Parts: sequence; structure tokens; C-alpha cells
Amino acid sequence: MTFGAEVERWATKARAREVDVFTRWVEACHRSIVDGSPVTGAPGQPVLSGALRRSWQIHYLTPLVAEIRTRLWHYAPQIEDGIRVTVHGQQPMAQRSAVGGFHSVKLTIAGAHRLLEQVLRETPDA
Repeated sequence: MTFGAEVERWATKARAREVDVFTRWVEACHRSIVDGSPVTGAPGQPVLSGALRRSWQIHYLTPLVAEIRTRLWHYAPQIEDGIRVTVHGQQPMAQRSAVGGFHSVKLTIAGAHRLLEQVLRETPDA
């Protein structure tokens, strides 16, 4: 095997690992938003009806570009911030769910680097 072929084989393996790590990281971020995570401190989505929790989806735009989004875009920001928007202005929400809580997206974004570090530790080099 030539040196060039060996370099190409190594590069192909490195690109595959990059996609694998990225995919695992996106999945970890999704779980942090939906279910919560001790790594990020995110509480996960409240589960009174479960509609918001089930609405979060991962969309891969390319192998290394993804979005985690919800179809409940009109409702999700209120739950995220814990503030209900009414005709009378903004009012703090009371959390009624024993599971989940507010600020899961913000806490996941703030702790995403820690999730990546965890994924890197758990992903085999092979």
C-alpha cells in the first residue's frame, strides 16, 4: 500500500468518526432538552400533556449540520422561559408538572461543550 493510499484510508476513517461523534452529540443534546441531563443541568420538558416533549425532533441538513426543533414554536418559548404571554402582558408560569421544568434549551446550549466532552470519552476510536 502506498503512503498516499494509507493517508486516504486514515482520512476516510477520521471523517467517519467525525460524523459519528457529531451524530452522538446531537442526540445527547436532544435528550438533554427533552429528558433532562445531569451533565447540562437541564430539567427536560414538563410532561403534563407530553405534546411539547414529543414534538422535539432532530433534522439533519447535512452530515455535520443539524437542527433540534419543535413544531410547537408558538408555545415552546413560553415553557422555555416560564412566562405565559397573555393579552394583559407577561406573567410567570407556575410549574405544575412533577417532571421537567423550564430553561432546558438554554441550559443545554450552555452545557453543550460538556456533552461533547462526554461523547468524545464514550466514542470508540475505531
